[in-house]
Amino acid sequence: MNNLRLFIVFLLITFSSGCANRDHVYESLYEGLEARERIVNPERPKPPDDPPMNYQQYKWEREKLPPAKQFGVAMAQEATKVSVKTMPPVVVKTVPQAGATDVDPSITEIRVTFSKDMMTQQMWSWVKFSDETFPKITGEIRYLEDKRTCVAPVKLEPGKTYVIWFNSSKFNSFRDEDNNPAIPYLLVFQTRK
Repeated sequence: MNNLRLFIVFLLITFSSGCANRDHVYESLYEGLEARERIVNPERPKPPDDPPMNYQQYKWEREKLPPAKQFGVAMAQEATKVSVKTMPPVVVKTVPQAGATDVDPSITEIRVTFSKDMMTQQMWSWVKFSDETFPKITGEIRYLEDKRTCVAPVKLEPGKTYVIWFNSSKFNSFRDEDNNPAIPYLLVFQTRK
């Protein structure tokens, strides 16, 4: 598995630097894996050199390999099977709605609903953008029975803009039941005067 991670990182670096020469990619990958193996396992004897191969044989062997871009994509897909279970949860709804400019300042709760069942044992990250734009929390934050909606009791002021991150790069306690952190989401809304 570590070799696979190394390979994926190698491909990302290689293609981001503009190198797409298939021979160069494979040779560099092989050399990198060999170097890693020597570092991890220095006692391992060096394998004997392969017998020399003529250019025609080398060319024929090389042509059997897929292009580096296809090979890298296949390896990356194998590394992460894409499914609802493996992908992180996302915010699907907020109350108030993001971008709203006429929110009733008398509402007493802010709600965030995710796309998947979440860990509900005090697992959340209501993150401040700033002290001035974060609502006053008036009670305990909790999840509803649906295990997807987290609710914070609040006191809002009229004519004020509020900004809340649900998860951030530093704080990511909103997690699904498989421990995948939710994609950070920024809620911005304004109360009416």
